[in-house]
Amino acid sequence: MKIKWIKAFFFALVSIAIFLFLSHVYTEKRVYTVTSWAYSSTLAGFYHEPKNSLDVFFLGTSNFSSGFLPAVMWDEAGIKSYNFSLPAMPSITGYYWLKEALNYHSPSVVVLYARWLVQFPDMDVDDSNTESRLRQALDPMRLSKTKIESIIDALSQSENQSFMDYLFPLFRFHSRESLDEVDYSFSYKMSRHPAMGSRLYLRHQSRRLREDFFDEDRDVGFSVSDEYYTKIIDLCKENGIAVLMIETPTTDYEWTMSMHSIYKEYADRFGVPFFDLNLAEDRGNFELDFAIDFADHDHMNILGATKASRYIARYLSEAMGVPDRRDENLDPHWETITDFYREHYLRFSEYVHLLESAPLGRYLSSLKDFGDSYVFINAIGDFTMHLSEYDRLSLEKLGLETEFEGELDGGTYFAVLSDGLVIAEEYSTSAIEFNEHLQPLDVSVRSAVHHFGVGADTYTSDIMINDRQRSYNETGFNVVVYDKISEQYVSKLFPTDAENYLHILRPYEIWLVEHNRMERSDSSYSRREPLEKMIQNMDLRSYLSDLENVGEDLIIITSVKDEGSCLMPYISEQLSALGISTDFSDRYRQSFISVYEMSSGYSYEAISPDQLLFHSDSDLPIIIEVSSAGFEVGNEASIKIDGEEYAINSRGLNVVIYDKVLGIVCDSFSVDTYDDMSFSINR
Repeated sequence: MKIKWIKAFFFALVSIAIFLFLSHVYTEKRVYTVTSWAYSSTLAGFYHEPKNSLDVFFLGTSNFSSGFLPAVMWDEAGIKSYNFSLPAMPSITGYYWLKEALNYHSPSVVVLYARWLVQFPDMDVDDSNTESRLRQALDPMRLSKTKIESIIDALSQSENQSFMDYLFPLFRFHSRESLDEVDYSFSYKMSRHPAMGSRLYLRHQSRRLREDFFDEDRDVGFSVSDEYYTKIIDLCKENGIAVLMIETPTTDYEWTMSMHSIYKEYADRFGVPFFDLNLAEDRGNFELDFAIDFADHDHMNILGATKASRYIARYLSEAMGVPDRRDENLDPHWETITDFYREHYLRFSEYVHLLESAPLGRYLSSLKDFGDSYVFINAIGDFTMHLSEYDRLSLEKLGLETEFEGELDGGTYFAVLSDGLVIAEEYSTSAIEFNEHLQPLDVSVRSAVHHFGVGADTYTSDIMINDRQRSYNETGFNVVVYDKISEQYVSKLFPTDAENYLHILRPYEIWLVEHNRMERSDSSYSRREPLEKMIQNMDLRSYLSDLENVGEDLIIITSVKDEGSCLMPYISEQLSALGISTDFSDRYRQSFISVYEMSSGYSYEAISPDQLLFHSDSDLPIIIEVSSAGFEVGNEASIKIDGEEYAINSRGLNVVIYDKVLGIVCDSFSVDTYDDMSFSINR
């Protein structure tokens, strides 16, 4: 009898294990990658945070998930936060996830998505889309009293769904026909989230506000539904938690002035601070740029989210008293998520830089160090007619072997590069093709000229990727870049056969062309490689590190515009490479100038709340005129050498570097040292 009981026990145990395993496998899930929404990882990862270690929760939909980044909050103000926001997440699941989270943590602030007040007012629980929204939030929740309450509440209005289907998802999903590798994975349930619940949105879409955006009469048909919103606020008050309401920026239809009034009235009624980041005064506080900071009409990308997160982090710290935890015993995971964020922020900044209009040579120079990418080049017509020397030099530096001289006019050409290496290249006077599968892309490149008599030629310049045309398919150079990390494309056309193809060289381009003309035997030629490596940097800290490895025949001039002191203390030791030793603490919005000649040790520095002017004397070999005006005294940076202006004149630190060997400026850039902890270089 005892043996029978033992067998029965183990049979039951194995049966339960199999049931739980199959339930996990067949439950629909989405695991974190940087290119997708990942509700399974977002919520499962929360359970691995050390108990009572989080001070701020974010509750909302995808706008919050992509809009507020815990890594930036930590970097800016030492705030430990978690983002519980999911795509189209209903406020009912937000309420129950807050209840669940409070079993593990005691936050001081909950940040709430304002649009929940007008979103999903009449949910049909039996609708497939609504079921999906509920399940993406409830399936990852551990079995608990809160989960049982949430299921009962969510299904109280359902006629077709059962409690057991939600409690044990295998009953609902056992008939799934297709399973993939991720369905068998348990890793996301056993690890912390690499972005603390948020999504690093690596997409770009240039946007602008509708003309009637602020029209008082514009109506988008939403109605108020505040039941669970009120429950969330009441729950926070019961637990002594402050609440902050935020409406995220949008650009066309999902916001109206009447909705803003609803949010404001509700916030005032409950005594809750409220930011509407669609209003000019709030949006202007973090300088949101519609041209680069959006992923689509309604979501900020990682660039916009960085600005918004820093702005809100400062408010949480200064106005709501959220503590800075950076001086406490450091949890290494916060350094890990910060590094993960910075890696993708810098990468996406480089990607957005590729979207800028530029002559061919300058664009190709940007591609040289843009790894983890495919580059497709297709050229037809008289595509070498107006190439400059810098264009040709840049084509050569990509590793292309074709000599782009006049005899190529009227021909066909293509090249394909993977991670900076040329994998295919061909020039011909007839049609040429490249057809390959380059993981994960099916690629077809075709270049052809069709002759129909004198003056009647037509051209084909196809770059087909996964059966979609990515080329402009016009004469000149058609260039398509595929970023393997963000899975995004950049398509550019350079009409090098047209008379209006303009080529205005930047200082670095002029310097490189001039240096290329030097004889290799020249004693100063050895400076080229370290200087070129330095100048191609897009990060100030790397730039300054490389600067220490170049020769001393440089003059470095700096000028601050607007506000440049906020982030200077973070790199104070590295700034010595620019000859800067000034302490920028408590120098908010002040003017600053420095001039440093490396070889002689000549150094000049000045900082003041008033505008500053500098004019060189006989101690320097060139005529230098510098002015700096902080935000309140002119808001300008000017650096003139021999009467010519070279300063970028952007907010923060403006830098110009003069090469005494060649007698020309070799670099000019700016760095936003007010609000960009990546210290990215703008040229």
